[in-house]
Amino acid sequence: MINRHKQQGMTLIEIMISLLIGVFLIGGILQVFTNTRQTYRMQENLSRMQENGRFAMDFLTKDIRMAGFYGCLNDLTAIENELKDQANDAWNITTPLTGYDNITGAFSIFANVVLNTDVILIRSLSNSSSPLISPFSNSAQMFVDSSFNSDCPAASANTCHVGEILMVTNCTQGTIFQSTNTTAIGGGSGINVVHSVNNTFTPGNATPATFNKVYGPGSEIARLNTFGYYIRLNVSNQPSLYRSRVNLTASTTNAFLAEELIEGIENMQILYGEDTDADGTPNYYVPAGTAGLDMDQVVSIRISLLVRSMDDNLTLVPRAYTYNGTTTTPADRRLRRVFSSTIAVRNRLS
Repeated sequence: MINRHKQQGMTLIEIMISLLIGVFLIGGILQVFTNTRQTYRMQENLSRMQENGRFAMDFLTKDIRMAGFYGCLNDLTAIENELKDQANDAWNITTPLTGYDNITGAFSIFANVVLNTDVILIRSLSNSSSPLISPFSNSAQMFVDSSFNSDCPAASANTCHVGEILMVTNCTQGTIFQSTNTTAIGGGSGINVVHSVNNTFTPGNATPATFNKVYGPGSEIARLNTFGYYIRLNVSNQPSLYRSRVNLTASTTNAFLAEELIEGIENMQILYGEDTDADGTPNYYVPAGTAGLDMDQVVSIRISLLVRSMDDNLTLVPRAYTYNGTTTTPADRRLRRVFSSTIAVRNRLS
């Protein structure tokens, strides 16, 4: 007779061994998942930092290079200013560049600037200009080519530039003013740009609103651009690079409007390269406000940005970094990287 053994089940020891093996397997899988996830977070933040730093520097570079561009006019002393409140930083064209070093308290021009960071203001004309047409100009108005309104939407085909701060130049002289009315010239050949005294406009034109300078063939008109760059905390409490530009509201009022450009920009430090011997090369770089610095002789600007990762807890311990000659160990565990560039002020190089 054949003796057959039946399966009676697993012993407690076998079950415990199986569970232990399962725990080790699950632990290994979790470790692989955690390491993979952390590696992904690290790579994603490194890529984001690289992207943010590059975009921030691109914005700054583009506008700094255009500083002092007033069309074909190079002599600031030849500009006639017809605006009220001419000293306002938003449209003060006495110098194309204004710098502020290490803000230590409430800043009068822009709100909520991060302390111990730099601010720079840049002024120039738009590179989109329109020529004057016959009869060109008189003391109260300009006659401008129809291309002046080519960017106007259909709903405001002839009025979208009312209230803008404009400058007209013929390469030897210039006049800055605020347009108070724009109408199409009969037949659609051009646009009539008026600059009257009107108290509903800001800053408005000084009294009397008449030009002393006369403009003829070869003259062009363009919008004035003023940009301010600074560091500010955004709505998520992240430090960001902000740009404030002179913006027109209700076709009457010009004022700075803040716009967030790039988040994760923690600090900005700026040095100004002054050319003291007129050879087109800076003799030294110093911060804004340095005794003896003449901003009208600045031919290049050295920008240094401190960019931090968007995510925290990327490293096991806080990672020290060196910025602007100082080594700091932060309280968080973010990644940081420094981006630096020297930018030529093109309109100062001749």
